[in-house]
Amino acid sequence: MNNIRYKDLPIYALLIFLPISIVLGSSISLINVLLIDIFFIVSIILKKDFSSLKENAVKLLFILFVYLIINTFISQDPSLSYIRNLGFIRWVIFFAALSYFFRLVSLKIIFKFWSFFIIIIVADIFLEVYRGSNFLGYVSPYGNRVVSFFKDEPIVGGYLNAFYLMIIGALFIFFQSRSKKYFFLIFALSLTIFLAIFLTGERSNSIKALISFILFYNLFDRLSFKKKFLGFLILIILIITALFSSHFLKIRYVNQLFSPYYLSYTEEGEVDVVGNIMRRSILTNFDDHVYYKIYKTGISIFKDEPILGVGNKNFRLVSCKLAVEENKENKKEFICTTHPHQIYIEFLSEHGLVGTIIILSIFFSLIFKNYRSMINSNNYLQKGCFAFLVVYFVPLLPSGSFFTDYNLTLFMLNLSLYYASDTKNLLKKM
Repeated sequence: MNNIRYKDLPIYALLIFLPISIVLGSSISLINVLLIDIFFIVSIILKKDFSSLKENAVKLLFILFVYLIINTFISQDPSLSYIRNLGFIRWVIFFAALSYFFRLVSLKIIFKFWSFFIIIIVADIFLEVYRGSNFLGYVSPYGNRVVSFFKDEPIVGGYLNAFYLMIIGALFIFFQSRSKKYFFLIFALSLTIFLAIFLTGERSNSIKALISFILFYNLFDRLSFKKKFLGFLILIILIITALFSSHFLKIRYVNQLFSPYYLSYTEEGEVDVVGNIMRRSILTNFDDHVYYKIYKTGISIFKDEPILGVGNKNFRLVSCKLAVEENKENKKEFICTTHPHQIYIEFLSEHGLVGTIIILSIFFSLIFKNYRSMINSNNYLQKGCFAFLVVYFVPLLPSGSFFTDYNLTLFMLNLSLYYASDTKNLLKKM
């Protein structure tokens, strides 16, 4: 802490508080993001240094912002789109701000605090699994699914997924000159965090965590093939042991894949969530599965508007219209829901082919731009962020809506760190 300059204390505080603000709720997180943006704008104005805004990555994100403005005008209901689309400018500034500040501050100090907080989250998950409530006494409204400090949302697994590999990568850099025991302790920590994600019962996030874990250690040049295989074997043993030790996990990860829900509906055509929790089917017909129907709804919307889509955040409007129309005809092909729960179907239905190509081209360009140099480096922080970003775009797996504050905060945090850490000077500071 003695290395922190007095004038840098506010930005240290905002960066350290960032993962905590996400847990505290969208309003607190949004305020934190906006304060980081404001500090960045003030800093570059006072220094008269606008070079960070001229970076190609920032320019690409600004192009995406311009596209989203255009998307507002072609939306079926612009009133649903304009706040989200106009508000994307804060994420362009947020990316530029984090890339700028991460190069000025001591990442070792930032990651010490982040690591401590993530370990608290992991411990809280194990406590909730053990006694049914977390440190603060929160009890999950979703049965055995873990909510931890998120209280009434089963998203803690996705939250950990966004932080754990960047933290593991940073720890490997911090302790790379130490003895081998530190390496094995960090590897054990990564296994523990993965197990915590798996215990939450979040299937999609657990699969993503597994894929990103394998990808990260596959990119780890300090491990021989034999050690990598042994590590993967330990991971599989942990998963199997957890499944056989928990009736809930066995149902969640195995039985429910082959025993989807009977879907019951409200008069408006929306899925009756409570009814479906209580009415579990023993059918194996894939057509009855809730995600199949959601995906089918999204594909139908895309087929109707294949070029430009229905507009950002307009899926909820169009899907409910389809569901109501079908409900009148006693058909149950489509589902009224807020978003299609799959990133590619979301892009295609709301942005069409044109928008999807623009969005994916920009993000893939940012992610894979320095791929070769990353592969040949010992920048494990960058490799951790890369693993998260690549797996974020894995097809078929369910996902949250991409343009929400929660998901964009986690995504942009990884993207900005991935971009900022692509410098030798930053690694020397670590």
